[in-house]
Amino acid sequence: AQPLLLPCAEAILLPSSSSIPQQQQQQWYEQLGSQGWAWLLLGCARLQLVSPPPGVDPAGRYGYKAAAMQAWVSTQLEPAIQVHSLMQQLPGGMDESASLEALSQQRAELAAKLQKLRSRCVPRPDPPQYLYLQREVAGFSSGLADPQRLLAVGRALLQGCSADVSTPAAAAAAAAVHEAEMWAGSAAA
Repeated sequence: AQPLLLPCAEAILLPSSSSIPQQQQQQWYEQLGSQGWAWLLLGCARLQLVSPPPGVDPAGRYGYKAAAMQAWVSTQLEPAIQVHSLMQQLPGGMDESASLEALSQQRAELAAKLQKLRSRCVPRPDPPQYLYLQREVAGFSSGLADPQRLLAVGRALLQGCSADVSTPAAAAAAAAVHEAEMWAGSAAA
């Protein structure tokens, strides 16, 4: 699609090359190259920002927090309430109503927090797919889409626009484009 799209866009954006002086055409290509360079830098930044961080699935954090909070309530808070309640029921036992009131209030607050956390939980696949996705994106970002490599290809393409096609920069750019096309073909299969 690219070999067809670029000449079409050029034909639409540029009047016939015979009616444009060579200097204006060269300025047009330099402006187009500058815009392409800006898009390349923006794309590199977006790729680095979008790649998922290693470790725990960020979309599952609310579920993990809710599970940990529920475990704390059931293993720490509920037994404490039972102990204070039983101590108050003992003959001659101390008045535990203040402690029970504080623990009950804490339980109510945690129940509200749990409800809020559970409303933010999203269903996660089982088994988790996050680590596979993270490895795949990290491999792509460190291989074909390595920022240093993309910048080198961008510079080569920028130099190749105004240079002879037989220069090493143009050859490197052509090789990178060919590799990207092969990767896109194998990704689609």
